Amino acid sequence: MRRMLGTLLAVLLALGLLVSGAGCGGGEEGTPTPTEQYINMGGTLPLTGIGAYLGVPVQRTIDLTIEEFNEGGGIVIDGVTYLINMTWYDDAYDPVRGRTNVEKLIYEDEVDYLVGLFGSTFSASSSVLADNEVLVTTTSTGGEEVISPEKPYVFRPYAGATVGAYSIMNWLIDNYGIERFAILTFETKSSIDIAEFYKKVCADLGIEAAAIYYPPLSADYYSMLTKLLADDPDLLFVGPEPLKQARQLGYTGMATGMMTATNVGIVVGTAGEEAAEGYFMSQNIDWRATPEATDFHDRYVAKYDGYDDQALSFVGLIETIIQGIEKAQSTDPTDVMMALDQLAENNEPIHLPIGDAYWGGSNRFGGVKHQLLMPIHLMDIHNGEPRLIEILPPPSDDEVVP
Repeated sequence: MRRMLGTLLAVLLALGLLVSGAGCGGGEEGTPTPTEQYINMGGTLPLTGIGAYLGVPVQRTIDLTIEEFNEGGGIVIDGVTYLINMTWYDDAYDPVRGRTNVEKLIYEDEVDYLVGLFGSTFSASSSVLADNEVLVTTTSTGGEEVISPEKPYVFRPYAGATVGAYSIMNWLIDNYGIERFAILTFETKSSIDIAEFYKKVCADLGIEAAAIYYPPLSADYYSMLTKLLADDPDLLFVGPEPLKQARQLGYTGMATGMMTATNVGIVVGTAGEEAAEGYFMSQNIDWRATPEATDFHDRYVAKYDGYDDQALSFVGLIETIIQGIEKAQSTDPTDVMMALDQLAENNEPIHLPIGDAYWGGSNRFGGVKHQLLMPIHLMDIHNGEPRLIEILPPPSDDEVVP
């Protein structure tokens, strides 16, 4: 509806210009065509509060990419140079506030692209997104409703916590003999969706799995950890503070943050270097993996005076849109959506600093290839620093199926 009104307004304005020109003797030179225009994009992220450790690296990665895109001259289409205008709002990890931000971005700021929507905000905003032809890139890693034929404008150019679950768990079984998996995570929809997905994966692979969910502002995890540890798990999924408390309770087994990208500095700084030793990760990308990734790392450090270990995981959120615009030779989100679908159909890549990534997920998402599949970097924390263990190939469509 918003786009139809915009199109009607554009037609009326054009007719008005024609009438005006006729009344002024035809307008000998007419109105000059602008040679520089902006593509309006926006996003809402947890930039403060409990989720800031995830939201800030997303914002910084996207801002760095946009800044370099604009400084490089943007993209020229039919003689017009297009640069990107990005508008950010902070939702503090509150899905209600996130939905309000999405509505403001669409109806007031009139963005055509929403970049990097998080899980809970995405879920809360689903009806708003369904009513508007706005192209969305999301990190949301929960239920099947994230990607579907009914959401043609939604793309997930992010490795995601569930996409490589079978590959990761099989590797852990083969290399560490994992038999019992215990999960302690936020009581939010996206976190619960992820945990329940992993419980199903574990059941399929013959592994025991248990989960306890806590309110996001919790600080005392001892009683919940005591209950989980009573079953003697081989692998414990916990965040930094629960990790510290689990070690204080005497847990010496393997711990992980593999369901989400992990800020190594926060894990070490919160839990302590000794407690963090061996903390397993699979959503981060090692910046030493390729020369291009190393160059991205160096540019990030130069801009922000430090590096966030999650940053490379988020590049696809903006590069997907930029490369879709280049493919479509149009800034219209419908044209870009169709161009990305054409890339998927032709098995053409989205190029990222770690190499080429390809669209997949059709077996899981009703025939829609809107999940970007990329290599899985298995890492851990060693002496307070991230250490690459192994790189698994991108999962096949069969391995993405729950």
